[in-house]
Amino acid sequence: MADQHAAELWGVDLSENQIKTAKEILQRENPNLLCAPMEEDIGLPKGYFDIVFSIYALGWSTNLAQTLRLIHSYLKPNGSFVFSWEHPFYLRANSDQLIVDQSYHDEGQRRFDSFKIEDNPVVFQQRKLSSYINELVPAGFIIERIEEPEVSNELKDVVDQTPERYYSLSKARMIPTTIIIKARKCCPN
Repeated sequence: MADQHAAELWGVDLSENQIKTAKEILQRENPNLLCAPMEEDIGLPKGYFDIVFSIYALGWSTNLAQTLRLIHSYLKPNGSFVFSWEHPFYLRANSDQLIVDQSYHDEGQRRFDSFKIEDNPVVFQQRKLSSYINELVPAGFIIERIEEPEVSNELKDVVDQTPERYYSLSKARMIPTTIIIKARKCCPN
């Protein structure tokens, strides 16, 4: 957004490390960065922002409905909300053989003892795609677009050297790794 000449940059993240990294990267832009859970009202200005991005963050929220209501309140009328998260089906499948190890319908906390590349345990909220959609609408959003990206053409013929990893080309060729949803604030909530 800084490269696109945004007038102001604001950020909220639960991780102090992420805030520190953002400050280092964006030090010239003098961003307003706050460390807090996204489901808590921390005094961000209401009706102020043209656009809110959530890039691989919304899935960490422990109260999706409250988080979406807050995001709606921060946006100007007709403001946009764009978010990405790991595709709900991707989270339930393991290996390059597409073994589904948990019901897609099971929602709630999921613990990974070793997540992605690191051996750090993490716990996050697992939701179905319909749960995101069905919470956006009552929060006051109109859904404009849903994307489930495929592996890029540059990677189509690349041989996967690590098919056992959580993120692998083999798995990504079978199911989308990510969902991206664009919604617009449609009315006061």
